[in-house]
Amino acid sequence: MNKIYKYVINKRTKSIELPIGFKILSAQEQHDDISIWMEVNPDAESQLVSFKLVMTDEEVPEGYTYVNSIQMTREYTFVYHVYYKVV
Repeated sequence: MNKIYKYVINKRTKSIELPIGFKILSAQEQHDDISIWMEVNPDAESQLVSFKLVMTDEEVPEGYTYVNSIQMTREYTFVYHVYYKVV
């Protein structure tokens, strides 16, 4: 049975073990963190998934899939563009 889980990532996050067949639903700022909500089957085998946060005017990581752009607005406004790749 699938469930919705939340994962928090940041610039230091390199990769996360996620159930095979995960589906990214949304990526947003929540309490100064970047949260990604996913539909997952918690009983499925896991796989390693790499995440990259790219700021505007930075190079797009080759081989990664775009998720969403997130405006971080706590102290000053900047934008992270979220990418992932199964490794």
